[in-house]
Amino acid sequence: MNPLVSQIRGQVLQLDTMEDVNEVYAALKTQTDRIQRATKLEFRSGDRVQFDAGKYKGTLTGTVVRRLQKNIRVKVDGAGEWTVAPSLLRKVGP
Repeated sequence: MNPLVSQIRGQVLQLDTMEDVNEVYAALKTQTDRIQRATKLEFRSGDRVQFDAGKYKGTLTGTVVRRLQKNIRVKVDGAGEWTVAPSLLRKVGP
């Protein structure tokens, strides 16, 4: 684990009011949203991508159809279209 994460975790566990916890939660939500937006912008229509669809479907490969407000629409080879969170996608060769 990242040493900074360990340090922050220890400090969060010392918070003793809901107001303080809510402030930390809001900051984490803001940072998560920022990272997700930046990740989504890495993908363009036509990009080849892969993602893990769970233990029954395994790894699926497809082509980015379009970026939605929060997710990416992927046309999966032989399996229709899937809506996938950008954080689950990874680019693959052409």
